[in-house]
Amino acid sequence: MNISEWSKSEEEKSEILNLAMKAFGKGELIEPEFFDWQYKKNPEGDAVVVTVKDPDNNNAIIGVNAFLPMSFGYNQKIVRCFLSCNSIIDPDYRKKGIFTQLVSKIPEIFAKKEFSIIYGIPNLNSRKIFSQNHFLEISKLPLLVKPLNLSSYFDSQFSNILKPFDIFWKPKVSPSPDIKFLENEITSEFDELMNKSLNRSTIIHFRNKEFLQWRYIKHPTRDYKILTLRNNSKLSGYIVTREMEIFSKKIGVIVDFMLDSSIEQKTNFQNLVKTALLDFWKNDISIVIATSKFGMIEEQILRKSGFFKAPSFLKQEQIPLIISTFNENFENFKNFDEWYFVLGDYDVF
Repeated sequence: MNISEWSKSEEEKSEILNLAMKAFGKGELIEPEFFDWQYKKNPEGDAVVVTVKDPDNNNAIIGVNAFLPMSFGYNQKIVRCFLSCNSIIDPDYRKKGIFTQLVSKIPEIFAKKEFSIIYGIPNLNSRKIFSQNHFLEISKLPLLVKPLNLSSYFDSQFSNILKPFDIFWKPKVSPSPDIKFLENEITSEFDELMNKSLNRSTIIHFRNKEFLQWRYIKHPTRDYKILTLRNNSKLSGYIVTREMEIFSKKIGVIVDFMLDSSIEQKTNFQNLVKTALLDFWKNDISIVIATSKFGMIEEQILRKSGFFKAPSFLKQEQIPLIISTFNENFENFKNFDEWYFVLGDYDVF
C-alpha cells in the first residue's frame, strides 16, 4: 500500500468524497462544501490529509485520516498542534490492517513539520490502533449532563409517565440586557477574553476571533448559537450551543464555554448558563451535555446550574482524549490536569 499526503488535486478530492459516500452513505463527509471548509479554509492553515492507495487497484484511495492544524496556548505561549479526525476505510478493505498501516506512518509524515502534539478523540474501533502506535490516552473526558425534557429521552411507555414532570426541569431565569444571542460577526472582544484566559491553564486551545468565526459562524452544515454575557458593557463570557441527535435522542450540547474568571460577581455567569438551558427547554431538548475539568470556574457554574456527572447508563460511548508528541519539551501535554478542554475542541460537536 502507498501512504502519502493528499496531493490537493480536485481528482483526489473527488476520490476522497466518493470513499466517504461508499463508507457512510450520508453525512457531512460526503459534502464538497464541508470538505473545503474543514480542509482548506481553516484560518490556522490547510489540513494534512493522509491517504492510503492500493497499487493493485489503479492506485485507488482506500483509506484516509485528516489532521487539522490548531493553535494552543502552552505556558502562555502559542504553539502549533494537530487534531486527528475523519478516519475512513473502504468497506471492501476493512479488517485488513489498512488503518494500522496508516497510523504507523504518522511519525514519518510529521517528522518535518513543526508542531507540539497531535491529539484526538478516537472511536472505540480505532482507539486500540492509536494506542499501539505512539499515542497515549491521557483522560476519558468528564461528561456532565442536565435533564430538561427528560420524558423525550425514553421510550413511549416510560415517556408518558415522565411527561407531566418535565415542567419541573424548566430553567428559572429572568431576562437580562447583559445576556444576548450574538447576531453579528465575532469581534476582537473575544480575543481579549481569550488572552485573559491564557494564564488559567497550562494548556488551552487558542480560540481567537478568526477561529471562532470559522468554527461556529461559517460552518457549512451545522447551526450553532452563541450567547454572550457582558459586564459593564465588556464581554465577560460566552457559551456556544448546538442541538443534535445522538443515538436517536434529541440532545443539547454546550460546545464551547468561557468566562472571565477575574470577575468577582459570579451570579450572571449562572444566568448565562440558565438562559442557554431555557432555549434548549423551549426546543424540547431531552438532556444537555457538556464537559469541563473539575475545579474550573465553568465546571463550578455548570454544577450550580444542575449539571452532574453522567451516570453509567447514559455513557453509551466513552470519550477518550489521546495525544502523540515527539518532543520532550511538551511532556506536560500528557497530564490532563494541565488542560482546559471543551467539546468544541474536537470536530464531532
